[in-house]
Amino acid sequence: MPPVQAWSYFVPDMLAFALAAATAVHLRRRAREAGAWALVWMSWSVAGWAALDAAMAGTGAPGLAVLLARLLYVPQVGVALGWLVFALEYTGQSRHLRRWPAVVVFALGAATVLLAVAGDPTGWLVRGGTLTGAGGAFGLVPEYGVWRPVHQGWFWGSIIYATGTLGLHLAQSQRHVNRLGFVLGAPLMAAAAQAVSGHGWPLPVWVDLHPLGAALAAAGLGWSLFQVDGGNVAPVARTTVVEEMEDAVVVLDRDNRIVDVNRSARERLGLRLLGPLPVELAAAWTSVRRRLGDADIPVSERVPLRGPHGQVVPFEMRVTMMRPGEGSGGRAVLVLRDITTQEALERELRSASAALSRLAHTDELTGLANRRSLMDRLREEVDRAHRYGRPLTLVLLDLDHFKRVNDQWGHAAGDEVLRVTARALERISREQDLPGRMGGEEFAVVLPETDAAGGRILADRLRLEIGRCTHETDSGETFRVTASLGVATLAPGSGTDMDTLVQRADVAMYRAKELGRNRVALAG
Repeated sequence: MPPVQAWSYFVPDMLAFALAAATAVHLRRRAREAGAWALVWMSWSVAGWAALDAAMAGTGAPGLAVLLARLLYVPQVGVALGWLVFALEYTGQSRHLRRWPAVVVFALGAATVLLAVAGDPTGWLVRGGTLTGAGGAFGLVPEYGVWRPVHQGWFWGSIIYATGTLGLHLAQSQRHVNRLGFVLGAPLMAAAAQAVSGHGWPLPVWVDLHPLGAALAAAGLGWSLFQVDGGNVAPVARTTVVEEMEDAVVVLDRDNRIVDVNRSARERLGLRLLGPLPVELAAAWTSVRRRLGDADIPVSERVPLRGPHGQVVPFEMRVTMMRPGEGSGGRAVLVLRDITTQEALERELRSASAALSRLAHTDELTGLANRRSLMDRLREEVDRAHRYGRPLTLVLLDLDHFKRVNDQWGHAAGDEVLRVTARALERISREQDLPGRMGGEEFAVVLPETDAAGGRILADRLRLEIGRCTHETDSGETFRVTASLGVATLAPGSGTDMDTLVQRADVAMYRAKELGRNRVALAG
């Protein structure tokens, strides 16, 4: 088992520990609320469960693995009792904790803990097991004792009773119905973890997801039942909200004087009450004001602004005209949001889009136009040649004996030959021409506004330029490669289509090879 794969089996326990610990720490701030301390207890029990399970997966000692499997009963008892106590405390039914059914539940939990801590000499909890695993991750497939079904029934019975108590309590008020789904979903998370664990798919049989399911359940209960209830919180003054906003807020009067600014505008842009508007901001505001007129619809515009330390930062300026009333007519509110990150992401997207466009139209090895781009351009030029009665020539060329290059000096040398050939095509081609790679060692050049004679001349120049190129191997040997070229011309009024033009150039190219290679042949 590769190390990365082995580590992946620790991930559920690591996530469970982190989530449970975070839930416990978060709930400590709500410790005075009913049931919060029990949910903290439950969360730390889940964290202990996850830690023990991870330790068991990291040991290769069978005896230690059996010991850890037995100790896992302790945090499981903590989870069930924490869940139950939390439900009774939260719903105001803590009096039931002093009645005999609760005493029996706690007694059974205490008996399980005593058996686990005392060493379980009777083997009621874990009689043994088979240690399996590799690559640093192990798992015990335990052989449970007679107490196991008792513990499972006690565990799930406590959780189901606690969930039912919470559910009935929340269902009595329409205000809390939205939280009911989280409460009912909590035991389902734990049940789903038990359903997935121990079956060997998709994870090994010894990978236990129970801690992760319990951690999700605790987090769901804590978030849904101890979130801030807006109906019980005193409203915050709007001026305080504006003052603490991360965005810069500027209020202007009819004469474009600053009549109010928040903390961000003062600190980030150096703006002051009744102070001057920066030149860039004043220009942007004037442009927006001209477009806005007397409308009160919000308008936005991007503007670069210089901060108090001289750095230029891009902002999005959102403008809202204040409605008339209480002397506010004519005032405008400018909200300036730093969009540095947004612009960086947009640049990355544009760069990625350009790169994708290049990949779609460019041959990766040579940097020339690829076959698709060549055919698109050739189709356009054929249509233009027919429309305006202008000549068009296509040159196809194939490197001679290229297979010998790969066989004798390797594919790296062959790739370098293709790149050098591409540069030769670029040197000889005119600005209006389009050289490209058709595939393998075959290239093409589209020659607009070129008749057969001109095509023949340029093809000869291409052949000579390719033949003059010297190639060097890794061992220092030098060699040259020649090319065979076929030239086909679309005469005005001939009615030749693109496919026919390509076929004629291809036939001419192979005739050049048959005539001895390193030569140019014209299509008939």
